[in-house]
Amino acid sequence: MAISKPDVNSGHGFRRTNLCGKDQESRLMLKHGELLRSTLMNGHLQWLGYLSSTGVYGHSGGAWVDEDYPANPTTELGRLRLSAEKGWLNLGRDLGISAQVFRLGGIYGPGRRNVYNVVDDDPAPREEVFAYAWDLVEKKWPGLLKHRKPRENTESSNEKGSSRGEKRVSNARMKKELGVRLWHPSYKSGLQSIINQMDQPYQCSP
Repeated sequence: MAISKPDVNSGHGFRRTNLCGKDQESRLMLKHGELLRSTLMNGHLQWLGYLSSTGVYGHSGGAWVDEDYPANPTTELGRLRLSAEKGWLNLGRDLGISAQVFRLGGIYGPGRRNVYNVVDDDPAPREEVFAYAWDLVEKKWPGLLKHRKPRENTESSNEKGSSRGEKRVSNARMKKELGVRLWHPSYKSGLQSIINQMDQPYQCSP
């Protein structure tokens, strides 16, 4: 969660406050909503932004989802985040300031136009992304990954991420309303750019 407010010590006139930690921002809003409201009411806030996750969509059977798709989280973490989204949006409304939710690729009802999916143009399952990254590394540094098995790594990652649900998330609203232009519309060009700028591979601890 990021909060922008005037700061006389900042050259830009604003200060950003971050509340970090696993689910800390979600639980903070759910448990201390009234305290936050009374505290921030006198904070001269200009804008509220909450970083959520596309995990709030739950399972969609691989179908495309956009910001108007009904949220249906299948995990406790997803339900916490969805509740936190509503809390921060309501707080912004109560304070009379702009509040936006950004779902990282990670509420719904009429008029909810301040939620944005932050993803690229090429949705793909984790194992596909990992396999592509593996190929890039192997091509640039042959034999570097010989002691690791891509199948085991991708299966493990897939199991860990399975609770996020199968879906293809659309970023159309982000690009249309915020004027965002992606440097790397696809994970392929993004990973290729990273590998091109690396002179030496990262060394992993045994």
